[in-house]
Amino acid sequence: MKSVVVFIICLLVGFFGVFAYDRWSQKQTVIKAKESVQVSTKKIPFSVEKAPSESQKAQIISMTGEVLWESRVATESSKLTSIISLQQGESLETDENGSMKIAIQNVVELNVSKNTKLAFIQTLPKNIVFGQNKGTVIYEKITEAPVSVRSLHLLVVLENGSMTVLANEEDGIVSVSVSAG
Repeated sequence: MKSVVVFIICLLVGFFGVFAYDRWSQKQTVIKAKESVQVSTKKIPFSVEKAPSESQKAQIISMTGEVLWESRVATESSKLTSIISLQQGESLETDENGSMKIAIQNVVELNVSKNTKLAFIQTLPKNIVFGQNKGTVIYEKITEAPVSVRSLHLLVVLENGSMTVLANEEDGIVSVSVSAG
């Protein structure tokens, strides 16, 4: 009888020891997880009004006809009356008489034709991304960094040379013609 009582006490102490060790190791895992989350999450400042400081600005070289411009914070487009610098997050739209030439210094030159809508999605030096949902644009790449164009549901990457992208929003058709590269 005495050996049965000792056995039960040892069994209970063993269960209690395993349970305590399990709880202690779970707390250590939670502490380590919290530390790793705190290390990996740093606050990155974001501003709707201002583009990232690393982003490059585009310059309108020439324009004819009516051109509509939508800034980063605008809710609707306004008529562009003078040549301005363009930044990431802005967009342009030409009418039936409009056209323009735009350049991002030492990166890419754009010839925008009539009835075209063009968005400057990302202008970071390592990866320039444009959005083109209608009209025709000729992209002439100057640097080694890739230039990407998202047109309707197609993503085209120009690694060198030049290309023409024609987007027909009504028919959902995108035509890409590579003239060099």
